[in-house]
Amino acid sequence: MSSIHANSQGIRQIMSELNQTANTLDDAAGRLNTVAAMAWDDAQGEQFRSLVQKIAQQIKRPVEPLRTAQPKLEKLASAIDYYSRIKF
Repeated sequence: MSSIHANSQGIRQIMSELNQTANTLDDAAGRLNTVAAMAWDDAQGEQFRSLVQKIAQQIKRPVEPLRTAQPKLEKLASAIDYYSRIKF
């Protein structure tokens, strides 16, 4: 196996790991939003809810760039696969 072919496999492994990370971040943000959606009757509870919502937003921020990178990485891996089949 050529080193170029191994690199395309590595890129696909990275894609899988990025997808798992995005899913984990989505899940964590969702759980925090569930906590934030609970009824908070006092000022301190409202501050807590606000803080939890802000944390959930920060956790969710990297999800979109991770998902946006997926097709670009697949295109790169496909190009590497294509060029690795060319015999010089």
